[in-house]
Amino acid sequence: MWNFEWEARPWELLVWKLSPFGNLTFPPGYIEATFSPKFDVEKIAGENGLAGWPRGWAAYLMTRH
Repeated sequence: MWNFEWEARPWELLVWKLSPFGNLTFPPGYIEATFSPKFDVEKIAGENGLAGWPRGWAAYLMTRH
């Protein structure tokens, strides 16, 4: 799974709430917490705290238990 991943700022949350697309990113740790009950989750790549947009990304390898 590849996704945008960073802790959203308050103004980003407001923009996403008003957007028809909704939230465009996950906070760090969300993927592991959500999918680990049924999958082994391994973060295989990613960067966080980047200048500009996107501010972070991550790639995960998930295999079913």
